[in-house]
Amino acid sequence: MIKKYDCKRSIAIGISSFLEIRKNNSIYVDKTDIIQQILEPIPTKVSLITRPRRFGKTLMLSVLSEFFDIDKNNKDLFIDLKIYSNKELCKTWMNNYPVISITFKDMCSLSFSDCILFFIEQVRDILYKFSYILSSDKIRKSDSDFIIELEKKKPEIHDLKRALLVFLRAIYSYHRKNVILLIDEYDVPLIYAWKCNFYEEMIDFLRSVLSSALKDNPYLNFGLLTGCLRVPKESIFTGVNNFRSYSISDTKYSSFLYPLMGRRWNASLSRLWGIYSAVFVDEDSIGRGTKPALNR
Repeated sequence: MIKKYDCKRSIAIGISSFLEIRKNNSIYVDKTDIIQQILEPIPTKVSLITRPRRFGKTLMLSVLSEFFDIDKNNKDLFIDLKIYSNKELCKTWMNNYPVISITFKDMCSLSFSDCILFFIEQVRDILYKFSYILSSDKIRKSDSDFIIELEKKKPEIHDLKRALLVFLRAIYSYHRKNVILLIDEYDVPLIYAWKCNFYEEMIDFLRSVLSSALKDNPYLNFGLLTGCLRVPKESIFTGVNNFRSYSISDTKYSSFLYPLMGRRWNASLSRLWGIYSAVFVDEDSIGRGTKPALNR
């Protein structure tokens, strides 16, 4: 068990891996109650949580991945944290579900083709993680053949658009449990596409990728996305049912961001983020693919 009040413990500056923080016995501010907020009473099918940079979004997804991932046994990471006191929830959910966790943070190139190369790397990371399912007769041969081809040669755009769907179906077929999908920094490729004039190509690509993975997908347990900006639902989440977006001004999920601050601080920060968005960022323009006038 991790010692809570060891003055020799280090501060994990710049580290977003929950596993690394806990294994190194670094200081961790316990925000694991967000797991209960996500699951109770029932998980929202698709959630988008938007926060400014450096507000702990990546670390939060790392916590969720370590908690849910069926391929891991992480009881020791959580045994002295808040969520572990909920024995029934931990028994039902801890390391009991397959997890796909990807990030779009590196899709920040100046061209559409370069961004796609980074997406291919994410797809292949999923392949390597779940390579053990490919030889099983539980999954469709067409799905296993499709996944293997993703590694053998550079995939075509139309194949990449349905890659997440095929992975979700194959993983479900093997485990017989619905898959949890975590996507970090979903908005990075949209921002760079908007700046560099390939927005239409990127929005078409991401709309297809996310729609196939999130819309009426019987293999999905729930999906959770994080980013800095909230683009209009109609731009990339068209047709996704039971979709909820939570900004910094929403009360749900606020506690995991400000565990040491009271409601007055929360309200003040929410107002400041609203001012920042209005002055420096035109979210609706990014969602529409049009460039706003320079805000001053």
